[in-house]
Amino acid sequence: MAEASETARRKALFLTAIREWGTVKKAGEMAEIPRRTYRNWRENDPEFAEGMDDALAEYGDFLQETMFHRIRNPQKGIGTDTLLIFALQGAKPETYRPQIMVEQDTAKKLMSEWFRTRQEEKRNEHATGPEELSEPIERTLEEALQRRADNAGRKEETPEEEEEA
Repeated sequence: MAEASETARRKALFLTAIREWGTVKKAGEMAEIPRRTYRNWRENDPEFAEGMDDALAEYGDFLQETMFHRIRNPQKGIGTDTLLIFALQGAKPETYRPQIMVEQDTAKKLMSEWFRTRQEEKRNEHATGPEELSEPIERTLEEALQRRADNAGRKEETPEEEEEA
């Protein structure tokens, strides 16, 4: 029974450290446990895993509160804003990660335009080089994009959809 209470104490200490520091390394040091013990708890104890998710969310909230405090009370010497940005992107990626996306059609058009421009340059320079590609790049890109879309579609299927198929 003493071992179970000691484990419970270390888990609680670990989660408290995550809320304060946001890293598994620091939490492991404070709870005096190795990373493999953390992984074991995370994989085998659903209650601990849920507590870990909550603790990380609280740490992200702390970072967000820090950001808003700095916005409302700008001062010099209160920390590095750039590091705060990176911390927020890591802790709350759904909100702060840069959302740069290139649509498949846009990528295909850019690659096709690049290919045509390169062919024109070769003709204009009368450059000798490797033979033309045996397959037009448009078809190659279309096939690659279709395979990617097919794979993405399979990953999004739920187990119920897979059973029906």
